[in-house]
Amino acid sequence: MMRCLGTWRRGASTSLECRLWCPMILRLSGGYCTERSTRFAELIARYQQHVAKITNRHVPSDRVAEVAHDVFVRAYTSLSSFSGQTPFEHWLSGIAVRTCYDFWRARRREELPVSALTTEHQAWMDHVLAAESDDQFREQARRQEAAELLQWALGHLSAENRLVLHPGPS
Repeated sequence: MMRCLGTWRRGASTSLECRLWCPMILRLSGGYCTERSTRFAELIARYQQHVAKITNRHVPSDRVAEVAHDVFVRAYTSLSSFSGQTPFEHWLSGIAVRTCYDFWRARRREELPVSALTTEHQAWMDHVLAAESDDQFREQARRQEAAELLQWALGHLSAENRLVLHPGPS
């Protein structure tokens, strides 16, 4: 038995929501193309803020609209898999989260040039690289100084004392 969408939402007027949205969503898989598009446009208007909230938490703010659009495209093409056993909002949320994951999976494959970073990020990167370079330079200088000091000390030892430190071939 199919559960009505309205019974899942907290604080919603169950009977009104059930009468309006549940049959419309389930009928979207049928009908003519223009009729489906009109019905789905109503769903987009109803759930766009919900999808925007989800995508805003998971992707950069300049990509939210693009990812939200992808969510609705995937929802439209997957309408036949919506059974009505779970609330439409939950079903759509799952699609939104998976779309955000897919965004990051695709992005991981892309290389980001340094010029694409913001000025703030470039400054941070320069600071970190400079600090790392400075640390490496100081470590190298410390090792060189230690080696020179060791050579100076060995040069001032007697042959007997030097032999204790550097035994001959065994």
